[in-house]
Amino acid sequence: MLNKSSKRSKWSVKGTKLSAVTPYAEVNAVLDYFKTRLEALLADRLLGIYVIGSFALGDFNLQKSDIDFIVLIGGEVNDDLYTSLQALHADFTASELLWAKCVEAVYISPDAFDLTVPNSKLYPQLEAEFDGVMFRAPLEPGWVYQCQSLREHPLIVIGAHPRTMIQPIERTQMFPPAAAITGMWLDQAQNDPAWIPWLRPIKNHKFVVMTLCRMLYSMATGDVTSKAKAAKWAQANLPQRWHDLIDLTLANTVEGEISQSLIDETLAFIRYTFDRSQLQ
Repeated sequence: MLNKSSKRSKWSVKGTKLSAVTPYAEVNAVLDYFKTRLEALLADRLLGIYVIGSFALGDFNLQKSDIDFIVLIGGEVNDDLYTSLQALHADFTASELLWAKCVEAVYISPDAFDLTVPNSKLYPQLEAEFDGVMFRAPLEPGWVYQCQSLREHPLIVIGAHPRTMIQPIERTQMFPPAAAITGMWLDQAQNDPAWIPWLRPIKNHKFVVMTLCRMLYSMATGDVTSKAKAAKWAQANLPQRWHDLIDLTLANTVEGEISQSLIDETLAFIRYTFDRSQLQ
């Protein structure tokens, strides 16, 4: 990820009226970049652009955070449109613009907001860890958390309020995604030789522990929050057993790898979260 604090913005914003979606002119310029081009590409099929992630949940970090957004499109994304979206993001990723490789996005149709039926459709998506290369995939197991974030903590670039499209989400709906994610991690830890080495780097370990805190928060409250706020909640509300693990995770801010004892404790925390997910 780019060290955004040490790189000057390449955006030329002087004399340009930017959307005041966030407090950061450079970030608003990124959102305007996509808004302008998607309006030209999609016309009236563009139904909305919504910022999610740390921005929407109030914990954006100028040095570390990505820009995450959801684009709502009327109708299906055919092969021609998918190719155009790929080209749009490839141009942005290849540029020297600030956040060029730190954008994450998913392009959905309104049916993605129906959480009452299984959905195995493939939607265009980008993740920063894949260098901004677009791919088609089902929605992530934690999609209900994104829907709750959109419904209750919207940050709207354009489009209708998500509450007009997303039905109220019950606390019990937070449990199955937590079970799916933690169950997958437990299976990988046991059966995938590459997973424990993937967990060892501090960056990946922090992601896992903070995600567990967020899932536990959602199962307890029915709402969603940022990683930082979820960790504070966990320190105040979870059994003492997990406090040292969370404290050490928060304190690890340098590059490197974690110890085997910390791996063992993290696997126990995954199991604890999985067990909680069975108690809805």
